Amino acid sequence: MDKIFRPLKTGTRLTAFLVLTLILGPLQILVIWISPRKWLVIPMLYHRGLLAIVGVKVRVHGDVPPPGSLLASNHVSWLDIVLIGSRFPVSFVAKSEVRTWPVFGQLAMLQKTIFIRRERGRHTLGNRDLMRDRLSAGDRLVLFAEGTTGNGAGAMPFKSALFSSVQCAPEDNSSDNTIAVHPTALSYTALDGHVMTQALRDQYAWLGDAALVPHLLFTLATKPLTIDIAFHPALPASVMHDRKQIAGAACEKVDASLVHFTTIAGNEDDIAHDISHDAALDVASESR
Repeated sequence: MDKIFRPLKTGTRLTAFLVLTLILGPLQILVIWISPRKWLVIPMLYHRGLLAIVGVKVRVHGDVPPPGSLLASNHVSWLDIVLIGSRFPVSFVAKSEVRTWPVFGQLAMLQKTIFIRRERGRHTLGNRDLMRDRLSAGDRLVLFAEGTTGNGAGAMPFKSALFSSVQCAPEDNSSDNTIAVHPTALSYTALDGHVMTQALRDQYAWLGDAALVPHLLFTLATKPLTIDIAFHPALPASVMHDRKQIAGAACEKVDASLVHFTTIAGNEDDIAHDISHDAALDVASESR
């Protein structure tokens, strides 16, 4: 019976995804043109619509990082962007190649994604300055700091280069000039109400050179997913003078959360409290 309904479910959800994109995509272009300060509203609605289409339950733990924060996260799948983007206004840091991807590149640009070039030298300095400018202007940014995708069993070492955007000068002891870095953990924990094994998490991870479209179709056909997001408090000032210390400290926090979630996955009583007020964020007050 599943062989009959799975293609039907995939087709229905894909159609809903395309319809939502065709409606909100052009509307976002219009908003950016007419009222640029309101650009952040539609992406959040779009991501929440996608979660409803796929049937994803998100459990959020910790306090919402304030505007102007850098979220340093692990990366499992393209769905991570939808998960975080549904919570609050945010932009992402992505490799420059994403800009050229059909449909997804355009969607990324409509969310004011920062596209980085990974060559060393002047491009590194340009990436650093652009990120710092956006953070100083009050934008939340998400950096998938592993530089690739993983299977969610633990965090791979965080790349330190882009943390130079939030690194303080050694002589700067003023917290007023510090950009907050919030370690953020994403864990795929349950499928259809049952705890996911690591073998199942491997299937939902978009790993290596796996093609996007087959993985997209696989995810659209999924049974109800439960995914946990943990927002950690900002890293202490004591590590903010060294990008490698920032990367190491953030990675340690994320790794601990992933091990925690995969150990007690599915038991909501043992996991930190959910945030119930995040859907009521005052978007207008964050408009710039």
